Amino acid sequence: STSDLISVLNRARSKAIIEKRVIQVNLNSYDSNTETTLNWYPSGSSTLVKSTTTTIYFGANGFSQKSTTDKDPTAELNFVVCNGPLSSATISRRISLSYLGSISDSGAIGGCSAS
Repeated sequence: STSDLISVLNRARSKAIIEKRVIQVNLNSYDSNTETTLNWYPSGSSTLVKSTTTTIYFGANGFSQKSTTDKDPTAELNFVVCNGPLSSATISRRISLSYLGSISDSGAIGGCSAS
């Protein structure tokens, strides 16, 4: 799930730059992708337990922005993906997205905490 999330974020950022338009990513969404929207949902029993937002926007410059029309950069966005429900997960990964659009992965960390 974490690799899929990183892939979707990278694909959305690239698409925004190449097509010179805002691309939206919806987290925890089963909806079909469109020309301007990509969706991601954790696979298997994985769970997105913490997110600073459920919608991410990439502008034509590849930067993360507040909305489709508000081009102000977002603060760093953080996500925690666990290998199961919060109550029983044993491994999690923290993904961070900077306002410049760069993605960092903490790697596997023990336990699963929503903090």
